[in-house]
Amino acid sequence: MDVAIVEQPALRVAALAHRGAYHAIGRTFRNLEAALAASTVDVAASTLIALYYDNPRTTAEADLHSAAGIILADGAPVPSGLETCHTTAGRYATLTCVGSYSELPAAWQHLVGTWLPSSRYRAAEAPSLEIYRNSPMVAPAEQLITELYLAIA
Repeated sequence: MDVAIVEQPALRVAALAHRGAYHAIGRTFRNLEAALAASTVDVAASTLIALYYDNPRTTAEADLHSAAGIILADGAPVPSGLETCHTTAGRYATLTCVGSYSELPAAWQHLVGTWLPSSRYRAAEAPSLEIYRNSPMVAPAEQLITELYLAIA
């Protein structure tokens, strides 16, 4: 897995909060999709994003805080029932995972557990991100494209 260093702009996100295990965020995405279906947002044209605020190595699973959302264009209204949040602009280590969402924990382990300790960087105080470039509604599991972003200093 190739890791790249990028300067990521801040993103404006409309989201639903998720508490608990990060691997269970799928149910929050289903709630997000239901909320978006009741709005004027074109879900098919939207980019889905997950924000992970806590370190699962140091935070109890029940206390993990994350969010499931969509990236909003400048000036776009926030759909009813969703909260606005922002990602942090700055330097990120990123890698692209192609395949089933079940492969994401191994990709994160590579990024945080293997690449980061051997790099000259340290993790920065900012949420980690997953940006979903396609959806299981339009692509088979083996063709899903997910970009992982780890804020670094």
